[in-house]
Amino acid sequence: MDTLRPVDHNLPAFSVRVSPRVKRAKLVCSASQGLVVVLPQGSDPSLAGRLVAHHRAWAERVLRRLGASESRIAQPPAELNLRSVDSIVRLDYVRRAGQGLRLNDSGPDRLLISGDQQAPGYLSGLRVLLLSWLRRRAARDMPELVREQSLRSGLACSAVRFRAQRMRWGSCTAAGVLHLNAKLLFLSRELADFVILHELCHTVHMDHSPRFKALLSSHEPDMERLDAALRSAGTMVPALLN
Repeated sequence: MDTLRPVDHNLPAFSVRVSPRVKRAKLVCSASQGLVVVLPQGSDPSLAGRLVAHHRAWAERVLRRLGASESRIAQPPAELNLRSVDSIVRLDYVRRAGQGLRLNDSGPDRLLISGDQQAPGYLSGLRVLLLSWLRRRAARDMPELVREQSLRSGLACSAVRFRAQRMRWGSCTAAGVLHLNAKLLFLSRELADFVILHELCHTVHMDHSPRFKALLSSHEPDMERLDAALRSAGTMVPALLN
């Protein structure tokens, strides 16, 4: 589970991941994800902020070292084109030297992003903020797309969860829970619907057997064209978030 914890706006931007596999809290830094606090399950959430504050000098030093890597990360987008829900979100940037990175809704389909644009880890922190916002937007808007596909196909899921995976558009558990990539918001409605239908078909057949393909084809005869289109659909996602 990833969440942003802006406990102290003077701290470097960081995200929190809860993992059942770790026994002790730890900090991880990368150019693509910025500063991440990994907590064991059941930890006090406030531990994340205290850990970052305690190791602030180390975190800022590593983020500065990653500055060269940041130059390879795409620049901040001016807008987010959410094609699958027919919405364009404008992004306004305000430079505030010495202040931590913050993101706020400033109006319908408008975001205000403020902070020190020259600070180490700015782009990585911005990526964390935007992906966190994207997951919230997907949780708000995409369940309706799932409901409509479920009604059309007669296939039902037990729940829907939203992530921001790097490689997969979606998955389905044996319990019928759909895990959808929040980046589906950037795809055309046709492609987003196809991914949802694909995962709904997995509630019947968990594999990609001939039976699964026959079921998918019965609901979407044009599945081969759509499947091919998905292979290049990543180009619809802003480079910073890809």
